[in-house]
Amino acid sequence: MKKILVLGGTGFIGSHFINSISKEEIEIFCLGKKAIKKNKNPNINIVNLDISHEKKIKNSLPRDFTHVLNLSGYIDHSNFYANGRRIINEHFIGLMNIISHIDKSKLISFVNIGSSDQYWSKVSPMKESYNSKSFSCYSLAKNFSEDFLKYMHKFEDFPSINVRLFLVYGPNQKDDRFLPHVIKKCLNKESFNVSPGNQLRDFCFIDDVIDALRLCLDNKKAIGQTINIASGNPISIKEVVKKVVKISRGGKPIFGGLNYRENEQMSLFADNRKANSILGWKPKVSLDEGLKKTVDFFS
Repeated sequence: MKKILVLGGTGFIGSHFINSISKEEIEIFCLGKKAIKKNKNPNINIVNLDISHEKKIKNSLPRDFTHVLNLSGYIDHSNFYANGRRIINEHFIGLMNIISHIDKSKLISFVNIGSSDQYWSKVSPMKESYNSKSFSCYSLAKNFSEDFLKYMHKFEDFPSINVRLFLVYGPNQKDDRFLPHVIKKCLNKESFNVSPGNQLRDFCFIDDVIDALRLCLDNKKAIGQTINIASGNPISIKEVVKKVVKISRGGKPIFGGLNYRENEQMSLFADNRKANSILGWKPKVSLDEGLKKTVDFFS
């Protein structure tokens, strides 16, 4: 029987992943910092824990997992003197704490979630062969984690897989993320400020992302690899906002009402051919279909 630890299992992607495997004969440990009600499924164990505290891990978790999916952490581009040390602790130090705790002899795969932020200043379409760069403590922590896992695989035979996600969206995403914010403004028929919107981005629907993560779990070819999970189809932020306005039949975006972010990456989309070659994965949900499902959820 598989025994899966999902770090960040209470978050947007984690909750979708657990829901996708909840009816299978798998023992699941859902770990998150925020308290949630215990799931009625007897195979799902809810653990509230901050993985940056090593002693608490030893007292709260078993060691004999067959699979680990690391979705822990959060997007925060604060600099070091603001919130940077905490970001590094929760993303990188927490990762080392978990790896120190689990029994490697039982482990089939450790799937680690990276970010498109690791491609800062590179030329799109982003390829896994590009050397990663950092522009924030968040991307720095992601790069630390990926490099550490590459080292562990090469020199200590650790079964790690690094997955770099681009812009994941879908039902139940937090309101402070880009698309939920735009959708709610449109559904309420409000005016709202956005940037000029010329940035090219790569949106991937949550169901497609979950399919990719599940394919990683038992794929021996993926061990030791870094793999982009993305649609591979660039679209401007302006066009995405216009699509949401059309689907929701409301909202008045004021393009240029906000400035571009400092160090804005104007073109950020992926080469996803490696995911197809190794995992046999391609996204199935079109952007129009995914946006419709997401707007319907928030309606």
